[in-house]
Amino acid sequence: MDRVRLGRVLGAGARNALRTAVQAVDAATAPSPQPSAPQPSAPPPPSRPAAAQQRPVTPQPTVISRQTTQRVSNASKNFATGAFAPLRRLSGVLWLEIMGSFFGLFALTFAASLWRIRSQVAYSASRSDHQHFLVYTAMMLMFAYFCVSSFLRARRRDRN
Repeated sequence: MDRVRLGRVLGAGARNALRTAVQAVDAATAPSPQPSAPQPSAPPPPSRPAAAQQRPVTPQPTVISRQTTQRVSNASKNFATGAFAPLRRLSGVLWLEIMGSFFGLFALTFAASLWRIRSQVAYSASRSDHQHFLVYTAMMLMFAYFCVSSFLRARRRDRN
């Protein structure tokens, strides 16, 4: 299944998460946009004879390995920040959409129970039927509120 069809099946949150993951991988594999270190210009003219000048000091292998280790550490931190921050945000959007769907299913279940019990409440004066009707109404309204608020929070988080 290609990624476009998968995104259509799973919804907006999955499409955004997949798009961000693809962009993060592309950004991680792209060459570094930072230019290399500037090349030193020509050395100044010698004031002493060439034989008397000292040789330039080369860095020690331990200094080079520390610098390399530090660069690798910084690069891995930058990769983690660049790749996982958008995925974390979009996975939160997807989570809110999934939870909103579950709340919607519960609201529909209580709405079906309300529809089934409505005729009993209309034609009988039973106190228990009336109490069931009120409990089903309260539960349906509560889960409907959770469903709508979850989708609104997902939309607001997706826009930011």
